[in-house]
Amino acid sequence: MQTQWIDLHDIPANGREFSFHDQTVWDELWIEFGMECRSETTVTVDFTILPASHGIFVKGKIHGEVIVPCTRCLEDARVPMDNGFEFFEPATTEDDGFNSALLREQDGTRELDIIALVWEQFLMALPDKPLCSPACKGLCVHCGQNLNTAQCACDEEIGDIRLSALRNMKVPTK
Repeated sequence: MQTQWIDLHDIPANGREFSFHDQTVWDELWIEFGMECRSETTVTVDFTILPASHGIFVKGKIHGEVIVPCTRCLEDARVPMDNGFEFFEPATTEDDGFNSALLREQDGTRELDIIALVWEQFLMALPDKPLCSPACKGLCVHCGQNLNTAQCACDEEIGDIRLSALRNMKVPTK
């Protein structure tokens, strides 16, 4: 995964604001992690870094809209992103240095990986099961027909499909 480090020594006590809006990085991350994802508007992450006595505090917001496959019918599902976030990343080593995926201490310089930060916030802003609409009917389990656009010609199963293997079972009688 790409990295882009910000030196935390230059951040004043009252914090510093940052804005991340590099669409090519988003596109490369989606490809790298095999995500069928695209955006029609630029995805931006605006955040403020505040130094703390034993770590850093980050507060921000992710904006934009991405298009991902619907988990029921595989058509485009538009996912608006307007999520706020905040977290504290503590210093965890014995000498008060950083030891995490987002932070590092190298040659006496403390740094934050901005790409890891925005990627983590992007993933947390995505819904678990994106839908093209709340009323999405999905695909027919037999023929794959998108039930939002047309009814399929399959015979309708009677009963619970998970028990279909037992449907023709013969029970011996005495």
